[in-house]
Amino acid sequence: MHANDVTPERLRLLAGTRAQRGRVLSLYLNLDPHEHDTPRARSSAVGSLLSEARERVEAYVDADHDARQGLHDDLRRVEELLAPDQIPGDGAHGLAIFADGPDDLLEVLRLPRPVASQVIVDQTPHVEPLTAFEDETRWCVALVNRSLARFMVGSPDALAEVGSFDNDTHGAHDQGGWSQGRWERAVEEDVAVHLDRVAQALALSARRRRYDRLLLATPQDQRSRVEAALPAQVRRRLAGHLTLDVSDVTPEQVREVVRDWVERGRGEYARERLARFAELRAQDTRASDGLDEVLVALVERRVETLLLHEGFARPGLRDPDTEWLGIEGQRPPTDGRIERHADITEWAIALALEQDAEVLVVDPFDHEELRGEDGIGAILRFDR
Repeated sequence: MHANDVTPERLRLLAGTRAQRGRVLSLYLNLDPHEHDTPRARSSAVGSLLSEARERVEAYVDADHDARQGLHDDLRRVEELLAPDQIPGDGAHGLAIFADGPDDLLEVLRLPRPVASQVIVDQTPHVEPLTAFEDETRWCVALVNRSLARFMVGSPDALAEVGSFDNDTHGAHDQGGWSQGRWERAVEEDVAVHLDRVAQALALSARRRRYDRLLLATPQDQRSRVEAALPAQVRRRLAGHLTLDVSDVTPEQVREVVRDWVERGRGEYARERLARFAELRAQDTRASDGLDEVLVALVERRVETLLLHEGFARPGLRDPDTEWLGIEGQRPPTDGRIERHADITEWAIALALEQDAEVLVVDPFDHEELRGEDGIGAILRFDR
């Protein structure tokens, strides 16, 4: 199973963290097993990341002496964490580490999918890569044929088999002296009993809130019958069908298929949200495009979905006392202190998460809807 320590609550807490006495050292480590499948390869990846971290810490000058000393101390702590016998990577394909000793911050998150290795030093944790891992939807995969049922529950990266049963049904060797019609009716009655048991098990798990969405893996010719046996509260959770060998497929094979299925679903969802953004923008209602308009909407707490191109980075202004954000040439409503940031993205994401807005980071090569809007846009809850 793939570990995932990212939850919406932890993401919001990190996004809301502001360094007061020190600076936040954010590190992402790629542990893709296809690239780092040996201890030597992992050691090389860790060494490259730590080398980059040392360079970033040495080059960082936007802090007083105590904050810079704190960064050096944090770097030593990270080096200890990433020692070959200490690295907390069990079940992880990536790691995110946030350290700010002067402000008592040390957070290590295991990630279920690879991330690009990088180091960022700033006043707030670099959380943009984590927005892809915060989905807490619990899935149930029911693998069902005419006699066997297996159930797996969890996130796509951590599905675990939680139960199974195999009902005895009449086989060809059981026909004995029965007529063909009587034997066939007996077989169908056994199947009906079996499917009713499946339906009851899924309904009980749904009532106990053990899963949010359901995927059925059944032989093609049995799909309609299995689905028809489900009670209404289970059918409402049904998200789709998978084609798998119910009896022989391994849990890891199921997890791989489900991860691919969910990723395709995320891509479809991103396209739907971007299409909705384009529609609202064309109607000149409930949409902001371009960094200046999006920052205004964020400050006014009107954002429903923040849309960003992956790798988006733009300079901006911030008032640390009021959390106002803007671009060069804009001024806050009060005469507060103004900080200039080479990249305002993290502050924009933090402000979006604080108002429970959705943050959707999309590939600029797959999704061109934001290209004319400076790589950033927003769907709004309401207009001014």
